[in-house]
Amino acid sequence: MLSIDMKELIIREMKDQGKTYRGLAKEIGCSPRTITYWNSKDSKISIELAEKALNALGYEILIIKREMMK
Repeated sequence: MLSIDMKELIIREMKDQGKTYRGLAKEIGCSPRTITYWNSKDSKISIELAEKALNALGYEILIIKREMMK
């Protein structure tokens, strides 16, 4: 699961872009209630939904394996 910072980024970008909970939920295939739940401190967001939400907002997640230190 991702940190609250990721959720805050998604919610902030959604508001900045004028997207509604319902609109973003429809784009990423979840319920508006799910996005509302992300505002809760104790809630978590899966990497799959975070990726879908960020893609819908014009972002992408890039995961790069670090070289092992010898």
